[in-house]
Amino acid sequence: MSNCCLRSTSLAERPPTSEATFCDQLIATIPELTHYAGSLTRKRSDADDLVQDALERALTRQFLYAEIGSLLGWLKTVMRNLFLDQVRSQSRRARLDEAVFPEPQGRGVVKASQEDHRFLTELQEHLPRLRGDGGDIIIAVGVHGDSYDETATHLKLRRGTIASRLSRSRVALLQTSLMGASASRLEG
Repeated sequence: MSNCCLRSTSLAERPPTSEATFCDQLIATIPELTHYAGSLTRKRSDADDLVQDALERALTRQFLYAEIGSLLGWLKTVMRNLFLDQVRSQSRRARLDEAVFPEPQGRGVVKASQEDHRFLTELQEHLPRLRGDGGDIIIAVGVHGDSYDETATHLKLRRGTIASRLSRSRVALLQTSLMGASASRLEG
């Protein structure tokens, strides 16, 4: 490393000369840029990334630097613009994610109780005993939350047929589960 890199950060305030190259001045600004990036991002790792991005941008666009002004001021402007671009990008990405992957409403996750477990076990026992595609319709509408129209499309049936078969399947399921409950009470 050259001797100019060991000089004070006042080099950052002067335009590049023959004794202080552009790269040496960039190196001298790193502590101040890191502090400024920290005030923008409020997170050390993000600040380090922002400093690195700003230095990369400065190196690739050195020709845009007007040698009359302060290098540190130019770098802070570059950094602020990068930061604002990142914030805007994150905001757009969040809105896009929300539009593409909306949060389910009204269906929170609830821990299953013993009664729920017992009910589901009984349901698994009784569903195969139902006539035709009654079990599939109950699972689609009752468990998966599909609409009658979605279920009708999936099973290639009419909506009215789905409603009718669902009603009959529910009655049959209720009857078989009640008979099972009565039999278990008699045995116990």
